[in-house]
Amino acid sequence: MGMLFLLKISGFFPCRLSDNEIHGFLLCVLTLLFVVVSVMGDCVGTRGFARASGPVTEDAARLKQLEKRLRETQQQAESSQHQEKELLEWLHVISRERHSLELAIQRLQHQLQALGVSMAGEEQQLQQLSAAMARQRDEFNHRLKVRYMTPPGVLLEKLLGQQKLKDKINQVTYLKYILIYDQQRLTSFARLMIEHQRIKQLLEKQRQQVTEMKGKQRLKLTGLEENIAKKNKLLYKIRGKKEYYAALVKEQADAAEKLKKIINTRRKSTVRHGSLANYKGRLPMPTSGVVVRFF
Repeated sequence: MGMLFLLKISGFFPCRLSDNEIHGFLLCVLTLLFVVVSVMGDCVGTRGFARASGPVTEDAARLKQLEKRLRETQQQAESSQHQEKELLEWLHVISRERHSLELAIQRLQHQLQALGVSMAGEEQQLQQLSAAMARQRDEFNHRLKVRYMTPPGVLLEKLLGQQKLKDKINQVTYLKYILIYDQQRLTSFARLMIEHQRIKQLLEKQRQQVTEMKGKQRLKLTGLEENIAKKNKLLYKIRGKKEYYAALVKEQADAAEKLKKIINTRRKSTVRHGSLANYKGRLPMPTSGVVVRFF
């Protein structure tokens, strides 16, 4: 019909066009225009959808990488938290041990003080015994001089000239018993001094043992304090790492959340753009309708 209309216009058929022919020609023209618009709409829609979906794909890849880094950072944060927990438990145990050592050192110090007091008492006893023994020895020596160092016959003549012989003999016998008592007392003093000297030596040995124990405990306590200082330094570093990873997790989580919002926004925009592209140029052809008359 369209070709016939064109031939008539060009002069091959110099006859007048009918209304049906005109209507058919207009319908062909409209159909051709509709097909052209549909094809152009498909091209434009496809290119627009591709341009719109490109950033979404890139953002999705970035989001995937960011989520991977976030998981790794969370693992690092959990590892730091676990290390901090173990270190705190160790510090709690070692602090209790240090407290026990301090109490043991205090007890040893009290023992040393008590031993010092005991040794001072024994030393005082030895000095008193030594002084008493010296006095007793002086008295004993004096009595010996009175009895044995008088010239022969002088003491007896003196005794006989002053009192009766019986009284004089009694005095000599009494002096003899006094000398025996002095000798026994000196022997007792000597034994007491030996016993006190033995006790003093025993106390000195105990004091040396307690001093050695205190020194060992002090060295052990010093080692514990040095170890605690190192662990506290390590704990400070671990807490710094923990705070750093916690802040990094928050930062990466916020970035991932923002990127998700951007992706969702772009996807909504892409869906709207794709809907227009899908509908553009794909409207159904009318099979019946109003006939437009131009003439």
